[in-house]
Amino acid sequence: MGFIYGLIDGDTLELRYIGKTTKSPEFRFSRHRFGHGPNIHLNRWLFCTNANVIILEYNPENLDEAERHWIREMRKQGARLLNIADGGGGCGVHSLETRAKISTTKLMRPLSIESRARIGAARRGKPGFFLGRTHTDETKVKMSAKRKERIISKMTRIKISNSLRGRKLSDEHRNKISLAAKKRIYLRNTIGEFC
Repeated sequence: MGFIYGLIDGDTLELRYIGKTTKSPEFRFSRHRFGHGPNIHLNRWLFCTNANVIILEYNPENLDEAERHWIREMRKQGARLLNIADGGGGCGVHSLETRAKISTTKLMRPLSIESRARIGAARRGKPGFFLGRTHTDETKVKMSAKRKERIISKMTRIKISNSLRGRKLSDEHRNKISLAAKKRIYLRNTIGEFC
């Protein structure tokens, strides 16, 4: 079951939008009212207009084709529809070819240093981002204890070993590892003296 519905201006009775739904047109209208959807023009129009919903066609054989037909015919008659697409597939659904083009374009356009700084500043301190913050000592102790409890299976150890085998480390990297190990030994010995 499905409907082709229209949204009309409550004052002028002008048809401004045509849509399809498998739910009730009233439910779909309520979703439009709350701004659910990418159609900014429709959302703005609904915000400042006394709109109503009407049923244009009940239970058509092909819902997508019926929506396309209604949009095409109403546009021919001069209706100033706010639909973004020609109907049928909905808007915001790009073909694989279009997605590849968009991806390539974005990859070829790196962000400037200023843009990166603005994005970083906007994200800092927001939920889900840990930028600009540090863990408390209590949290660090808990995290350390959890890591020590974790048991790595023999199979996982073999996989890790195989992935590291034959890997050459630079002298700089070796020095960093050596310094970190010496620091750990020093701290362990120092803390031992005070315990």
